[in-house]
Amino acid sequence: MVPSAFVWLAHLPLTPNGKVDRRALPDPGVVEAARAPAGAHAPRTPTERLVAEVWSTLLGVPDVAVVDNFLDLGGHSLLIMRAVSMLEARTGVQLSPRAFIFQTLGQIAAEYDRNGARPGAGEASPAPAPSGRLLQRVLGFLRPR
Repeated sequence: MVPSAFVWLAHLPLTPNGKVDRRALPDPGVVEAARAPAGAHAPRTPTERLVAEVWSTLLGVPDVAVVDNFLDLGGHSLLIMRAVSMLEARTGVQLSPRAFIFQTLGQIAAEYDRNGARPGAGEASPAPAPSGRLLQRVLGFLRPR
């Protein structure tokens, strides 16, 4: 069981009896939203904007920052495969799904750029249905080693 959010506090609020006052603890979502100023880590390059757009569409998250990780935003292995497929259709570059597990949006966009991605090369279409080749990649990705 891993917490979905961590909130760093200078001190814990206490009740008059000296116990932690759980009702006085801040909501993790509110603290997270106040963490960085709006636009501080907004996508800058065309590739970063493309990756952010795909992530936003798949995850239902309105604002995706360059420092965000796909899994931290609520993604899972099947959504990773849809993101890989959508980005391949729109850039002409195929990346390993493992990149989405460990890297941030900025790192993934840089990897697309290194591999000669052409943002806007493909159509801006919704996530395509998985093909036989894509399903083979999913099974290979999910298979224990």
